[in-house]
Amino acid sequence: MTRLCLVAVVSLLGCSNELLLSPDLPLKLEVSLDRQVLTPGDTARITLTITNPSLSSRTIQFPTTCQLSFQVRSPLGVPVAPLDLACGGAITYRTFSPGVETAEFTWSGEPTPRSPGRVAPGEYLVVAGLGLPPVAESPPVSLRVE
Repeated sequence: MTRLCLVAVVSLLGCSNELLLSPDLPLKLEVSLDRQVLTPGDTARITLTITNPSLSSRTIQFPTTCQLSFQVRSPLGVPVAPLDLACGGAITYRTFSPGVETAEFTWSGEPTPRSPGRVAPGEYLVVAGLGLPPVAESPPVSLRVE
């Protein structure tokens, strides 16, 4: 049953920027950055804003311990960071109260948290979403890495 719900979520994403687990469960996801250019030595702050416009709390089941995440992608949509996050294999739940909730992440240009170096200079897209890999995600925003 859970697997069918996730397939329905993924199929609905192509038509909307909202996660719809059922007709009465809209969640709006948005991502913002504190900068448009990431230079060596800088760290970008990535903010995921989740809006529950309904009048009641909504609880979502996740297949792993990674409930909120972000990805940096090439212009073709290929993930470039973070590449080696480990999510526990336990089913977890998160309740979203009516209104707005935010989560913050930081990224300094590395492809993985445990490896030295940075991604190649260039233009990238940043998305944030629910789950890892995201089963529902925000529209992308641009970030240039120098």
